[in-house]
Amino acid sequence: MPAGTPKITMFGAAITPGGSQTFNASGTWTAPPGISKVNITGNGGAGNPGNPGSPGNCGRGAGGAPGGPLCRQIWCAPNSNYTYCFPNYRCGGCGGTGLGGTPAAWTKGANGNTGASGNAGTSPTSSGLGYNFAGGAGGNAGTGGTGGTGGNTPTFRGGTGTFKSGGPCSGSRSVGGPGPAVPGGGNGSSAGTTGPVYSGGGGGGAGETNCGGNAPNLSTTAGAAGNPGGGAGGAGRNTAGAGTAAGNATTPRAAGGGGGGAICGVGSQGGGGGAGGGRGNAGNAGNPGNPGSAAPPATTQNCVSVTGGSSYPITVGAGGGQVNITWNPQ
Repeated sequence: MPAGTPKITMFGAAITPGGSQTFNASGTWTAPPGISKVNITGNGGAGNPGNPGSPGNCGRGAGGAPGGPLCRQIWCAPNSNYTYCFPNYRCGGCGGTGLGGTPAAWTKGANGNTGASGNAGTSPTSSGLGYNFAGGAGGNAGTGGTGGTGGNTPTFRGGTGTFKSGGPCSGSRSVGGPGPAVPGGGNGSSAGTTGPVYSGGGGGGAGETNCGGNAPNLSTTAGAAGNPGGGAGGAGRNTAGAGTAAGNATTPRAAGGGGGGAICGVGSQGGGGGAGGGRGNAGNAGNPGNPGSAAPPATTQNCVSVTGGSSYPITVGAGGGQVNITWNPQ
């Protein structure tokens, strides 16, 4: 005889037989007619793992070195070729800026920030007939990845030209800053020392993927910008004047180019081109979250009141949750 079907006893009283129903997924339980008390046993599912942390932000690209000045070690002010020049002196071109959190050229790129932590895992609970059954605890969240380190700057600016004996200037050969010490940055060119005198071109700034181009040696030609986002080097000169400013980076990890050298004029030595800046590094990946704990043992609530013929929603937590309802003959 099916569970819940009444039968007549020898005394003529209606009895609903005992029975049970197990839920391994959420659903609805309908109390058999005549049932008023049941026992409910359940447990939630295993805890969900914590979410991974976010990756760290990328490091920013460095600024390029200024080009070599004429006659003195005169440092180039950001975005100005003449700020610290005196009469009869020429400043080297400004190096391009990286997007490193500062407007000045020739600065190391800023390190990236640590990524955010993930959310903790949730506990999948089960419920029914007004009772909740806890699931396993959620796993701890993963911590964020550390930020990428900022790009390096060239060690030196372009070499300095000096005055030449017997004229308004005298001097010696001048060279650009050393690009090889800067990952991705192009080297600046040396200045011309014989024949037509000229200053050197600056090296290209590193792009996020490709390196900046080296300025051709003994040439006014600037190094090409690295792609994507690097700044081109500043060109050298073969007429009197300040060095040409370099291009700025246009994407966060890319770097500014090196400035072109300055030249006083015929009979002088030109300044060397500055080296391009190095690219910033990508941020590190976030850490994975910890796994959740196993589902806890089932617990039981006895003598729970129900109304025969009524329906009750049953929620079963994912990951191994279960709800079991039993009743005695009534």
